[in-house]
Amino acid sequence: NTYQQILTKSNAHNDWIYYLNEISNQRLLSCSYDHLIKVWNIDDLNLITTLTKHTDWVTQVIPLTNNRFASFSYGDQTVKLWCDLSYEKIPTPFEQQNNPRALLQLNNKAETLCISCGKDGKGCIYFYNLVSPYNKQGTINGVYTGWRFGMVQLSNGDIALSKWKPTPSIIIVDTVNYIQLAEIIDNEYINKEGPGALCLLGEYSFIYVRQGCLCQIMKGNSNTYEIVFK
Repeated sequence: NTYQQILTKSNAHNDWIYYLNEISNQRLLSCSYDHLIKVWNIDDLNLITTLTKHTDWVTQVIPLTNNRFASFSYGDQTVKLWCDLSYEKIPTPFEQQNNPRALLQLNNKAETLCISCGKDGKGCIYFYNLVSPYNKQGTINGVYTGWRFGMVQLSNGDIALSKWKPTPSIIIVDTVNYIQLAEIIDNEYINKEGPGALCLLGEYSFIYVRQGCLCQIMKGNSNTYEIVFK
């Protein structure tokens, strides 16, 4: 019942480490401003391999089903799909993206990757099939989250997304029909400069945090989402 430092890996990257995630077989992914993704053994932090296909800072890495993971670089404008057995990059038609901001694999559609992108305050959410030929399944226009912690999926399959521009709010998206269900605006708690972080709390509820403000949002009996705690 106590937490203590077990291992330290000094100089793991040559610049800021931006994101960590676990994949199967006790392996840890790290990505950095040094343009690299590294794969580590979790038990001893020994380096397994280094992936060098990105040409700018790598912002997020996420595990996927069927022995794959995905990464994106806001700097080089790409979303890359990888095999986590051979560590080879898998070519896809969705690799080139306009300012990728966040990645999410849908839990109600196991072979669907959600990519949030944004530029000039406009932005979109794209849904791509993770099975060749990796075709686009749907698009939500006019949604710009701004960062990787701004998107979570609830147990019913809906996505909650922290919208940044043009007006800060929280968007609820139906991932079955690819439509926007609701937009939650609260000038005191949500309408702050920049997007807030979202954290899944319960079956149909989540927490929004930004600049010292925190609120809980929950799906009500009338199938709508509302702020229930501030």
